[in-house]
Amino acid sequence: MENLLQVPGYRVTELLYCSDRSLVYRALRESDVIAVVIKLLNNEYPSFNELVMFQSQFIIAKNLDSPGIIKPYSLEVYGNSYALVMEDLGGVSLKQFAQGKPIGIDLFLAISNSDIEKYCLFADEPNTWAICYATVGVTAQKSEN
Repeated sequence: MENLLQVPGYRVTELLYCSDRSLVYRALRESDVIAVVIKLLNNEYPSFNELVMFQSQFIIAKNLDSPGIIKPYSLEVYGNSYALVMEDLGGVSLKQFAQGKPIGIDLFLAISNSDIEKYCLFADEPNTWAICYATVGVTAQKSEN
């Protein structure tokens, strides 16, 4: 088993996403056993600008009331940085979903036609592989190409 992150008050169960800029984990909040996703900056000593941008992500998402936005629960101090704690819909990354195969036009159209209930960009540099989504409502199957 890989060495998972230790966050006080949470039991981290899985690494969902890793880039040069951020890490995203799936966890359980110990106080009420709620499934959460925790996003961290992938820098032990982030710059002031990185911290401000991370705080801004939380503030903006917290103030948006839309069914298409993953709900942030809290922004917690973690080491020299912050941990952004969000709701977990049980989704997987498109990279994991595609399993290395190209995503067919049918799935692309299903995503673009809002067949997916909610989505959240985990990456600071958005790309298709960084989208975590809930599979609720997806009717298209993976392309066999």
